[in-house]
Amino acid sequence: MATFERMTDRQSSVESVEHKKYPLARLELSIQKFFKVIQIDLARLHRHKLNAEQGPKLAFLGVMC
Repeated sequence: MATFERMTDRQSSVESVEHKKYPLARLELSIQKFFKVIQIDLARLHRHKLNAEQGPKLAFLGVMC
């Protein structure tokens, strides 16, 4: 939480937090999976857009129930 107290000399403006560093090779599989999911979602959205555009045309022709 934020505090309005003055900072001492030992404190910095950002809390000192240690983060583990991972090699990029270890993250590569996760990144590849993420991009694959994004591609699938974009394809699904594209099909949805095409279906939404064709819907009124098909309804006009009496194809839809």
